[in-house]
Amino acid sequence: MLDVVKVGESQPAALKAKPEQFVDHSLLQKIERSGFMEKLYGGQKQ
Repeated sequence: MLDVVKVGESQPAALKAKPEQFVDHSLLQKIERSGFMEKLYGGQKQ
């Protein structure tokens, strides 16, 4: 795992970054809205 403090020394903005800035959930949201997961698992919560 990267040492965030060390990275922050050379990249100060890294210390203020939020995880949402690096993750795009739009594909997962489209899959869920399409009903694919419900069809795949038969409506069962995993």
